[in-house]
Amino acid sequence: MARCHECEHALQAKHTPLPWKLTGEEWDGDGAAGIGIKSEPSCRPFVAFVAECTARGEPCGVSVQDWANAEFIVRACNNHAGLVAAFEFALLAREGRLELHGPSLSDVLEDILAKVKETCNE
Repeated sequence: MARCHECEHALQAKHTPLPWKLTGEEWDGDGAAGIGIKSEPSCRPFVAFVAECTARGEPCGVSVQDWANAEFIVRACNNHAGLVAAFEFALLAREGRLELHGPSLSDVLEDILAKVKETCNE
């Protein structure tokens, strides 16, 4: 089955450069309140805009859960590369292709788990 041109382009696209940060409560072009997520290296106004809209034509607002969601998105995206690198490091150590000097593999895995929990706010 052939894919559409837009789908192919989306699969090849790279995400906006990290780190991302919250810009605070702002208004989008339609006058809706929301939490902007920006990338410093990008000239785009927002990477994402988190808001809660109840119905078409109703005003949008920002809830405590919206803030938590926006903070989680930023934290998860900014920590992703470091977590992947830490897991790759642990796999190399487990396979014996990397010699650990200092912390044990168990210590490394515990550190990774702590970072995952911190990222997920657990």
